[in-house]
Order: sequence, then structure tokens, then C-alpha cells
Amino acid sequence: MVRAGDPAMRVAITEGHLSLRPHNKCEILREWIAGLYHGKVLNLYERNGDFVDVATLADFEGTTWLVNAMMLGSPRERPYLLPVGHVMRLYRRHGGDRGVAVTANDSGLDVAAGRRGDMLYLHVVNPDLDSAVVTDLIVEAGTVAGITGYEIAPGHHSDAIDTTNPDVFDVRERRAEPTGGPLRWIFPRASVTALAIELGQTP
Repeated sequence: MVRAGDPAMRVAITEGHLSLRPHNKCEILREWIAGLYHGKVLNLYERNGDFVDVATLADFEGTTWLVNAMMLGSPRERPYLLPVGHVMRLYRRHGGDRGVAVTANDSGLDVAAGRRGDMLYLHVVNPDLDSAVVTDLIVEAGTVAGITGYEIAPGHHSDAIDTTNPDVFDVRERRAEPTGGPLRWIFPRASVTALAIELGQTP
């Protein structure tokens, strides 16, 4: 409807947090299953970046509402990010400034792509709660000099964060060098990954 009125108009999505019962305090928002949901939503916004100008998936910070990105805790507790905050930070740190077309032949993966200079970024959600996905990457934008993966893949989708385990959703880093064969990557079950692909010179 907005585009029909003015094709050049873009939208800002605020107060876009996930609303579950009980209102603003649903404990599921502490669990990694919520992180998978938020990764897919951010990918949707990224794939429509020509229309979505800015977006947020959470309130900023607080002490009780679980629709915050950050929980402050008591004066003796260190602040920590909820799953939505971890995913937003991952995408912000490892993302491009312009969109790139991407095709995911494996229907189980949710993928969005961007580029910044000689870096190509893939944001990949594997929503399968039981199985990893092994896939070959085909890059048409040039040769690949190296790949670094930044992934959040806790042991189980029901793992939850609080002040007793604030590191449960820490990012793991993996590196792969080109071998001349297929660029193969394993996306763990129930994971959100940012792949940073270094592009070399086009032959």
C-alpha cells in the first residue's frame, strides 16, 4: 500500500519485537528458539532492503520486560543480551551496506546476502532443530580468498540465557581457506551464522 502511493518511499520498522503471552514477559524470549525466529525476520528485512530503510526487533534495555535487547539485572549482576540482541549484534558486526542476490538451493536454509567493498556477507539461519546442513557455496562475484564464519549454535534450541549463564549464546568463529574444489560449509542445527567471504581478483 505504501509503495503504491509513492514507489520511492521507504519504511522504518520500530517496536518490531515479538509479542507472546504473558505480554512482554514470556520466558520463551530467553530461549534460543527465539533467536532463530529473529534471524529469519532480519533476513526478511534484509532481502527487502530497497524498501525497509531501518528496523529494530526489540526495545533497548530494561530490567523486567523480555522484549528488550539487553537485560540490566540487579546492581551486582552484569548486563547481558537476550537472543534477539545477540542476533542483531551479529548481523550488525558482519554485514554489507548493499544487497546482493542469493539463491539457496537447500530449502531448509534461510539466507540473505550483502556486500561491502571486497567482502561478501551471508546471513544464514538453519532452523532445523535436529540436523546440520552441509552445502556448497557458489560465488559468482569473483574468486574467494577466504571465508570466516561467525556462528551462534548452542547445544539445544531450548537453551536459555539469564544471569547464571550469560555466555551461552557467545559467537564461535571458524575459518576456511579455498582448496580449489567446492566451497563447502556446515551449518549446525538450530544455528544463526554470518559468513564473511573475502573476494579475490576476478580472473
